[in-house]
Amino acid sequence: MTSETHRSVTEVIREVSAQLECETSLGERALHCFEDELAALRQAERNILAQIHRLEQAQLHRLKASAEERAALAETSRVAIFDVLSAQNRRLVQRAHKEKTRWEETISTRITEALKEPTLQKKWSQVQEFKNVVAPTLDSVLAASKEVALAHQTSRLRDLRRELSSLMHQKALDTHSMVHLDLILTIEPVSENELGVTFVLPVSGTCLNSDAEETLESVLLYRVMEGIYVYLRQTPMKTGHIHVGAHDGLTVLELDVVTEAHIDEVTSSIKQYVSHHLMRVSDLRNAGVQTRVTVVDGNLLFAGDQQTEANDVR
Repeated sequence: MTSETHRSVTEVIREVSAQLECETSLGERALHCFEDELAALRQAERNILAQIHRLEQAQLHRLKASAEERAALAETSRVAIFDVLSAQNRRLVQRAHKEKTRWEETISTRITEALKEPTLQKKWSQVQEFKNVVAPTLDSVLAASKEVALAHQTSRLRDLRRELSSLMHQKALDTHSMVHLDLILTIEPVSENELGVTFVLPVSGTCLNSDAEETLESVLLYRVMEGIYVYLRQTPMKTGHIHVGAHDGLTVLELDVVTEAHIDEVTSSIKQYVSHHLMRVSDLRNAGVQTRVTVVDGNLLFAGDQQTEANDVR
């Protein structure tokens, strides 16, 4: 028999207990390691979450600050643009007043000079002769002869006025320093096939509110609208509504354009049509007024909550 046959139950229990105690100690140490590691990870998680929160707050602050900076820049740009246009409007009004005054002061002298032209002098002498010599005798002639004589005089006066008018414009043209005007154009998408078109003009927002005679301002405004309508005839819309309003004292034109053309193509076409119609305006040209269509970002003109006081124009 081996020596194990002499072991007692107490010895076996003692050995098993010692082995169990050893394994339990190892297990507890392992559990403590897990707990320590989990505690460290949980703390790291809390630190990361806190750091994420701080970064999110910093990000929100930066986004808000950036939005405020963009809004401030847009407002600065808007004010600067409208200040320039307002100054151009004042120069346009001054030029119109100067042109009217100059014309009124020189028209009598110009007519006298024009009538020194041999051809016109002869026609003027004929008109005066009819008035002073022939007209007083018409009551004594037959009605048919009187009618013929008056018709001939009317035709002679019409020709004389036409030639004088043409010659007046040639003679009365003065050398001006050019007045340059910016016509601000912005086009923004409204929907898939719809674009919002806005013009801001260096024209008083009240230039159409009075019954006064036609001015350089109203001429400019009507020719811009004419160019827009001619462009609209090339689109599926064929026509449209132009909303004429005022913003910061200046005239604003707004309309929606339905088209499948690219926004760049629409911008180029409207610019071309408006520029073409303005080039044909002799009143502006004679007054030394030169216009240019300037395309700008819509965000530089109006904030989201800004509106224009508008009237509908077909």
